[in-house]
Amino acid sequence: MSRPTVIADAVSSPSKTDFDHETLSTLPNPNGKSAPNGSVMCPKTSEEALRSKPGAPATSAANDVTHKEDAQHPAQGGAAFAGAVATRRTQSAAVNVIESEFEGEGISSSKSDDVEACPELSDAEAFEIVKRARSLLLNDAEIRAKRKDTTPSPSTLDTYQKKCKLVDAKMASLQDPGDTPLKVVMSKYAPTSSFGLMRAALKSRAIASVRSQVLALATMQQTRLRDAAWHRGLHELDRMVSELQQVLDLDRAECLEPSQRKAVRSKSKKYTLHRLKRGWRDAFLTANEHSKTYKRAGVLMRFCGFRPEELEKGVEAELIGDQVHVQIAGGKVRETAGQPWRRFSLFADRFPPWFVAELKSGKKTFTADPDNMRTHLVRISAGLYPRKHKDGKEDIILSAYVFRHALATDLRGQGWTADEIAAVLGESSAETAAWYGLRPQRGSRDSEPSAIVKGSTETCRPVREPD
Repeated sequence: MSRPTVIADAVSSPSKTDFDHETLSTLPNPNGKSAPNGSVMCPKTSEEALRSKPGAPATSAANDVTHKEDAQHPAQGGAAFAGAVATRRTQSAAVNVIESEFEGEGISSSKSDDVEACPELSDAEAFEIVKRARSLLLNDAEIRAKRKDTTPSPSTLDTYQKKCKLVDAKMASLQDPGDTPLKVVMSKYAPTSSFGLMRAALKSRAIASVRSQVLALATMQQTRLRDAAWHRGLHELDRMVSELQQVLDLDRAECLEPSQRKAVRSKSKKYTLHRLKRGWRDAFLTANEHSKTYKRAGVLMRFCGFRPEELEKGVEAELIGDQVHVQIAGGKVRETAGQPWRRFSLFADRFPPWFVAELKSGKKTFTADPDNMRTHLVRISAGLYPRKHKDGKEDIILSAYVFRHALATDLRGQGWTADEIAAVLGESSAETAAWYGLRPQRGSRDSEPSAIVKGSTETCRPVREPD
């Protein structure tokens, strides 16, 4: 039988008023301002909204503080990290309706026959759990606001989901971990370049889980539903916070210790250029012409060096006189990074005659799915550079970024400045351009004349000078 809520002594523990204030405190929104009532910690969500169907759009109140990816993709509370073997406890009706960010795996609502199995918490204990959760969420919000993070793309969210499921499966298969299960599994990825992506995926899911649980508890707190279900929700929040902390504490150096291996440095695509012979791009164009679907997109990729996602948005090309004018909608654009759009001109006589002939009928927009385009490039690579290794890791495989680095190498070899190269590549900082391409030595054959007309580049934003 549930006992009435006891107001703790003000000297030794927080009062009920203090606890209510801590539970209902607001989080800053991405602009750094405090959110009004309706935030994650103080929701205005009605019963009708809470009972909405999975996939329903988030309320405007939640959007005040929730980043777009969390508002559009409700959070998951999966037992993903250290407690894969722990049994989920009963949740209240308010908790049950929180949907999952990862395909319906929401906060557990499995019913327990033994209500007393979940001990009630004192106001002091409950206060500390909520305070800890609030602190972690605030810290994450501040970091994201400082970096001016934007919404992850659908492909990124899909990748996160796959990585989390992979970690879950490996944790579930552990027989005798001998250490924190999460650390045991992540130690296997520590030597590889996948470690950072795995950790980012786990953090994204853990943050979303904590945020959803706090929302559910705040809703119950507002309606004064501090019953057995409310206490069970607090225990669940405590578990989620512990799991989040485990992810935040993941250190690659510590995870490397069990394997006694060194981290493998991820190699940039620009190093592929060292293995390519002069004229490799002409050989690509010849092979590319056999594709009815991707030959036009391949031509533009060879000369313009754009990102795969920029081709998905569409690249405009128009023939004006003896020049081809292109405009590219930027990818990886944030408030302080990237170019929403850029345009420049290229000498038409450098393009295949059939491509120029097609442009004579007027401006055209060329698009291609990034994954399909990647498959097209892999297929051409296999024909030009026969495979020698079973895993394919040491084989030459062309990609959009190989062309991107090649273009930067060409421009640098022609004496273009860092800000001019950054503008062509769609970067907002000249400092970023330093990461692209090789630095040809005197007499080197790594670069060749670019088709881009010097001085023709226009960008949405001025390129910032290096610090």
